[in-house]
This record gives sequence, structure tokens and C-alpha cells, in this order.
Amino acid sequence: MLGPTYRAKKTKCRRCGTAASRSSESSSIRNRCSGSAVKSCSKISSPFKSRLTPVTIREYVDGRGNVFRAPRLRASRGPVSTGVLGIIPARLCSTRLPNKPLYPILGRPLIEWVWRRVERIAVLDLVVVATDSEEIAEVCRAFGAPVEMTSTAHPSGTDRVAEVAAREEYRDFAIIANIQSDEPLLEEIQLSAAVRLVSDEGWEVGTCATPVLDEYARKDPSVVKVVRARNGQALYFSRSQIPYKQDGKPTREEMEQERFLRHIGIYTFTRDALGAWAKLAPSPLEGLEGLEQLRPLEAGLRIGVAVVESADSGVDTPADVVRLEKHLVNLGDSQPFTTTNSK
Repeated sequence: MLGPTYRAKKTKCRRCGTAASRSSESSSIRNRCSGSAVKSCSKISSPFKSRLTPVTIREYVDGRGNVFRAPRLRASRGPVSTGVLGIIPARLCSTRLPNKPLYPILGRPLIEWVWRRVERIAVLDLVVVATDSEEIAEVCRAFGAPVEMTSTAHPSGTDRVAEVAAREEYRDFAIIANIQSDEPLLEEIQLSAAVRLVSDEGWEVGTCATPVLDEYARKDPSVVKVVRARNGQALYFSRSQIPYKQDGKPTREEMEQERFLRHIGIYTFTRDALGAWAKLAPSPLEGLEGLEQLRPLEAGLRIGVAVVESADSGVDTPADVVRLEKHLVNLGDSQPFTTTNSK
């Protein structure tokens, strides 16, 4: 049997009857209301927050002295460090889509769509943006996102994430999630699956993938593919067609059997694993493929890959922008999500 696969199925809240979504592979996930029903069922919590009790509202101060407030959490059992910190690394040096985090999507910067999407995901206790760009920082502060300024010398987003996670004000968090700044349609089931790999299944690093069912995507170098072992461990990531079928085009059945997977750009880490990753020098394979996840893989770090039923792709090219805008208009999301910053 291959590693974990997570599929969303509809269920109902046990208290109010509101439709909710849960993973069919994890009986530990409680039914949870969505949307406006959350407040009416506040006692139904995320499975990852079930051990956490807000004991005080703590003020966090970013690198510019801006103050934002969030609950400081205490574990009812086990170690104090049990929270999940989400960090969105962002920079302006994209080659395929210049100034990508600030690229306008229906009149709003891409990074605002990403932050507003993930800020409302229940598995995360706090979400901050990490950047070396004052321009990005100014834009993020304008729409309410906490920002941490970082070094300009980082070779990858994970190095930027590690710098922020090591700061004193974030050391209460045991699990850190690296959320790519070009994934505006990230779903809770994807992030929850990656967190569960680390929190429940003992992996040092967790990430996600979804079956590649499109022949064009399978050949597209902007779509990162991953091959994993039977236990779910990542064997290799590549922009090339992996696995390569020597006798021609894969059949639909072969694709649906999860042999051909597209990587989803989210990572979760234990604090020790993130520190170990950041201490590694850039590797030869990382340089060849332009994929930072090959650095820890080449060094022997264990990366678990959960397969989720489906996922929208990120934004890498102008064509992706057109596709995303059409998708958002069809969904009725012509403006960024309304959030209350209530965490």
C-alpha cells in the first residue's frame, strides 16, 4: 500500500447540521463548520489545536516595530511548543513572472490573495510574511499582514523561513509551515495533510502532491513532479517527466493509480528539521533543477509526501494569471477573501 492519500468528503456538524469537510483517512478530525457558521460552533476545534488552550493575547512585534496581536497557546498535555506557525516567504526576483508577489490579480497583489486564503485556515495558529523587500513589506502591511524583514542573502525561501522561525517571539511554535507566495488557491485539506505528516506520522518534513491527469502538465517543466516510495517517502523531485514511461504515453488508469504526481509547493517541518535544512549548503541537484527541496533530499533528510485528491496549480507564468483570474471570477471571488484576523 502506498503512503497516505487524503480525500475530502462532505459531512455535517454534529452541533448545528452545517455542511463541513473532513478527511476520509483521519478519524481524529472532528466535524467542523465552515464559513459564517464557525462562530456558532466555536467549541469544535481543529484536531491540531485540540491540545492548545489560549491563555493570553500576546503582542508580537515585527522587524519594523509594528505590533500585531495573537493568542499565545499552551498545551493541555505534552510540551509547550505545539503550535503551528505559517510563514510565507516572498521576494521580487522571479524570472518567469517579474515582481510575482505584487503581480495584480483582479486588481489586488498576488500575495494578498495568498495571505487572505491561508490566514483563515484553522490548522495555522499564526501566519506571517517573510521578505527582504521593503516594497513587498509595505504592500503587506497595508492589507493587514504581519511582516518580518529578512536577509537579502538567502538562496531559497526555506532559508528565509528558518531565519524568522528562529526568532525569540516564534519559538513557542513546534511545527513551521512554509507556504509559497504563488499558491493563492491552497486548500485546508492540503495544508492539514502536510501538518499531519509531521505532527502525527513522525516525518521530519511533510509536503503534498496530487495526481497529474493532464498530458501537457506532465511534460511542462514549470510543473514539478515527484516520485515517492511505498511508505510515502519522497524519492525525487524534478521538472522532467518522472517517472518516464519507456513504451509511450501513460494510460489514464496508470495516472489515477498515483504513479504520476504533481508536487504542491507547501512544506511543514519540525523545528529541528527546519534548522538542519537551513544549515545545508546549496546542492548540485538543487542547482541543476532549480528546486530547493532537492538540497535536503540529497543530504538524506526524510520528506513525507501525502497525496490529496486534487489541487489547483500555482502561478508561475502570465498564462497562469489568466487562468487564475477566470477561475476566481467563475467562483464569484472577484475580491480577496474577507477575514477578521481573529486568531
